Amino acid sequence: MNVLRFVLLGVLGAVGVTAGELDAAKNYKCPYLENPPYGVSAWVQSEMVKSGKGRESRFVPYNSEAAKGLILDASVLRDTYAATTSATGADTAFFMVYDERGWYVYIQSNDPEIQKLQDQGKDISLELFFTPGLKEVPYYQVMIGQLAQTVKWIDWGMPHRHYRSLKNYAKVESLPIQGGVGTFMFIPWEALYDRLPLNEEQWRFTVIRWKPPVTWGGTVHDTGNFGLVQFEKPTRIVAEAIQLRILRAAWLHFQRTARKEVNHWSDEKLGDLEFYNKALKPVSDSETEFGKSLGDPAEWNGATIQKSEGRLHDWMEFEYRVSELRREYLLDKSFANRRE
Repeated sequence: MNVLRFVLLGVLGAVGVTAGELDAAKNYKCPYLENPPYGVSAWVQSEMVKSGKGRESRFVPYNSEAAKGLILDASVLRDTYAATTSATGADTAFFMVYDERGWYVYIQSNDPEIQKLQDQGKDISLELFFTPGLKEVPYYQVMIGQLAQTVKWIDWGMPHRHYRSLKNYAKVESLPIQGGVGTFMFIPWEALYDRLPLNEEQWRFTVIRWKPPVTWGGTVHDTGNFGLVQFEKPTRIVAEAIQLRILRAAWLHFQRTARKEVNHWSDEKLGDLEFYNKALKPVSDSETEFGKSLGDPAEWNGATIQKSEGRLHDWMEFEYRVSELRREYLLDKSFANRRE
């Protein structure tokens, strides 16, 4: 029953946001920044953190009644603490920006008791949720043990062409800093290439800190009350740079995947030569020929993006394309045998 409950929660995360939710939610404007800081140390020394520009600190106490219901939830890395007067000064804030490479989030968890916690071998937990868009996509959850430097991604969707785990793409780092802990998260656009925020799109987002228990918006899995991140519209040059970066990554991914699939299915003992020759080879050869016709990837431009429209998704998801070809081949063969 508990599993069903949270599967439904994941599905509900894919439902479109209402006008009322948009009005009530906190909003954060995520700007473009050339050469953003990468990693906790770089953020600590950055002009944004030093000046406070873009600092978001509107955290509120976590609903204690809601916290009681977390006993059956994924709690491997969640260390909760009751709010006490000693938590004074344990404020929380985040900054975020994006560039041609991806999305950068820096969270600063101040805590005057940080040394005491380290001496006692205790940890501080953070929990992040976000959806890349407002509809038709399950959310992502990441649980972070800040002092133990542990990270656990919990994906609320089965992997398919339009939803992929971020655990092999994202970079998360937590380090003790003066007066607390800094946490950095980077997600490259390649991981979310089909949901790029190029037109001031909004994403659901929240951070929950468990010492003291505070939230930027909503409770665990409470997607309807998460805050909203609105990405600043990129210039034409930046948008083109993002698209070209992804197209080059897709071409490389296709070549690696096609080579692997061809080697497998063309093997006389392990593969299926009939499937390879009739179904896979024509598609692989066609995509390879088209990719080579685009010339040197270093010289690709806006015209290349237009010319390649419709190819990007199959290149990025060629594993699924091969599975689809295999299914079609087996179905056709099965019906052909029945007719005989």
